[in-house]
Amino acid sequence: MRRVWLTLTLLVGAVSLTALFLAGNEWVARWLLASGEGLGRGELWRLLTGPLIHASAGHAVRDLATLAVVGLLWEGRAARFRAALLLGVVLAPLAATAAIPQLRLYFGLSGAVYAGLAAGLVGQWQRGPRPLVGLVLLAVVAKVVVECVTGQLLAPVGHPFGVAPIPVAHLVGLVCGALALLRPPAAQITP
Repeated sequence: MRRVWLTLTLLVGAVSLTALFLAGNEWVARWLLASGEGLGRGELWRLLTGPLIHASAGHAVRDLATLAVVGLLWEGRAARFRAALLLGVVLAPLAATAAIPQLRLYFGLSGAVYAGLAAGLVGQWQRGPRPLVGLVLLAVVAKVVVECVTGQLLAPVGHPFGVAPIPVAHLVGLVCGALALLRPPAAQITP
């Protein structure tokens, strides 16, 4: 069996912290959620802990089910996939709080999900171009672009009142995933 330790760690962390948050644990809400204010104070751990917390059970199920499938499919195949996941976890809330200064809180692992999805699809493509892989990758990119332009999710997840989707997190995830898998061109020796 391939090693999927990062996927499992993210899943366990997200289930645990989301359950505590949804149960009303003030410590989790006060110290672990990602927020522009907290990051502005230098509380950088929020880049790792904030995405693990989800705004609702439906939000968690969607993100975690997708992450589980993506991780099981691709994590054991390349160390670069893990780099993509970690970049998606950390850079999505950072980009969201930078792009939306009035953003109070950042929830969810969708940045990591899209990073994993992009990394997996790019990795499949690198093993040999396949039309279906290319079409799926194109569809994912188109979905994210439409979401960024409209500011709305194409497949709404039922966020609780007052929690808005942040499509820029999906875009950042896609970019992280693709960049983590790109290989530099081979050095050419000239006479």
